[in-house]
Amino acid sequence: MNLASTLRDSLVSGILADGELALERSDCARVSIDLAPANVDGDLATNAALMLAQRVRRAPLELARALQPILQASPYVASCTVVKPGFINIHLSAQARSEVLRVVLEQGCDYGGQRLAQDSSVNQDSSTNQDSLINIEFVSANPTGPLHIGHARGAVIGDVLANLLTKRGYRVLREYYVNDRGEQMRLLARSLYWRYSELFARGSKEPPTLAGLYPGAYLIECAEALKSRDGDKWLEERDARRVSAPASPLTSSPFWLEPLLEFAREYMMERISSDLLALGVDFRGNFISEQALVEAGKIEKLLADLQRTGVAKLGRLPPPKATRGQLAAKEVATSRASPDAGYLSREHLLLETKRFGDNENRVLQTADGKITYFASDIAYHVDKLTRGANHLIDIFGADHSGHAQRLRAALRACNYGSETSPVLEVVSCQIVRLLESGKPLKMSKRGGSFLDLRSLLTRVGRDAVRFLMLTRKSDAPLDFDLDAAVAKSHDNPVFYVQYAHARCCSVLRMAQKIEMEAQNGVEEKLEDNFFTQADFDKLSQKTERLLIRDIALFPRTLESAARSLEPHRVVFALIGLASVLHSWWNEGNKARSLRIIYPDDRATMRARLALVRAAQIVLAIGLQLCGVDAPEEMA
Repeated sequence: MNLASTLRDSLVSGILADGELALERSDCARVSIDLAPANVDGDLATNAALMLAQRVRRAPLELARALQPILQASPYVASCTVVKPGFINIHLSAQARSEVLRVVLEQGCDYGGQRLAQDSSVNQDSSTNQDSLINIEFVSANPTGPLHIGHARGAVIGDVLANLLTKRGYRVLREYYVNDRGEQMRLLARSLYWRYSELFARGSKEPPTLAGLYPGAYLIECAEALKSRDGDKWLEERDARRVSAPASPLTSSPFWLEPLLEFAREYMMERISSDLLALGVDFRGNFISEQALVEAGKIEKLLADLQRTGVAKLGRLPPPKATRGQLAAKEVATSRASPDAGYLSREHLLLETKRFGDNENRVLQTADGKITYFASDIAYHVDKLTRGANHLIDIFGADHSGHAQRLRAALRACNYGSETSPVLEVVSCQIVRLLESGKPLKMSKRGGSFLDLRSLLTRVGRDAVRFLMLTRKSDAPLDFDLDAAVAKSHDNPVFYVQYAHARCCSVLRMAQKIEMEAQNGVEEKLEDNFFTQADFDKLSQKTERLLIRDIALFPRTLESAARSLEPHRVVFALIGLASVLHSWWNEGNKARSLRIIYPDDRATMRARLALVRAAQIVLAIGLQLCGVDAPEEMA
């Protein structure tokens, strides 16, 4: 039962049935019913009058009063009031609260996963239905070093988003794209070699310099593994082939570096996969290699297809923005004015992405025959679609935010998607700033000074990493406080929510014991049907009503989080639910009659226990979606 959606459907149906308004269903697309703000007298609120006022040429307050009877006709609404500038605040009826609790208790862990008729797409602009396959690509870090905290944020957001979409009934495939070709991989192989050669330095012989190479200590471990396997083989191999060995067409590196490149790649990918599993992210072997795309001829085929359809042509690049307006055309052509001019004067294979919404055309292949990263990326996305995906979601880091527009344009050039219904959606993850003792930690991957994911997990644990990564919207920078992450207090959001779940379990264990004593020692587990038979009218306290309201809106939260690709909404809902539950508990500490375990009134106690059980179910569902444990006891 999605109470918010049920009420919205009733409201929209009433609006469409009103002949004086003369509205169509498409006019109501932005009408919503959501949680009422904390300072508002009401459970829910709708923006319907504000969204429709201009369309029907009526003042928002006047229109809100006209819509008020439609809402009040619902058996789930006790009353509603109109407030400026045109919102309608809704109070839920006792019937609504009772039905919500019964549904939660009957559905258990399936609560919130219903498939709705109008929920036919990932977002309102997508044509993807729930029978289609959604490919979510995330992390996709270059295998040149271990994962760090920035990668962790993208990993968590991608994984939880996949969980959410699966919960809502979509078919989802998680995927990791391995950028294992190009200069960065040759640099990794050379860096490994120098670390490897350092292990054999003896006496006064100076170790090779690491200037310009990857300096991280992780390559020492990789070099030790290589030495353990091959001894000093590659020192002799390099000396023997230094002059005579030709460059490899695959890597443009000396032949002796290729085995080191492959060893480094496998070593780093094994570590990356292991660290992701420790974080609770399992790609189930769905690691797609860029080099494999090259070897399978998929990039070459893409370039040929694009030239055949006329969207890729030989052409020259415009001058760089830094020099645009300063160089005369003849200076660019004669390559005298700038180091870039000679490059710009040559013809490259360009994809005409400007025709499809990009701000300029893009190079697919340079004049000297080199395939660009952009060409490989297009080929990979086309490959995802040809393998059966109907919709693509990419989780990008902050440094790739500008790549989304050109990639969508490229896919349109390949005849996938349209301007109004793109086949690709991109979620941008902003940077994570580590704090310790209230001060930011300075880190540099290039300089080798950073806290890798493995060390972070060892220090604060998987649950804290995953939960805290979701405490802000993905496109906003995030401060990760190392001290708060391990604190056992309300300052630590994951502890706060897990403690709420454990508190529910503790109450239910206590109730089990009381029931056993009432049955003269006969142990009988409290099943959910014990709670569904409770008299929910006994739940009349304000905090109890607030708790029921939050439980009722949980399916709406899952729906909106999946539709908008914003998994942080789940965490916000869990924190809100935990806050109300802790407040309810504290009220019982102040007044005996408000306690959950209240043997003086067994009917009220049973109803309160039912509410505890419903809250525990919702907390467990939310924590599971976040990939976080739902403990029954706290250490």
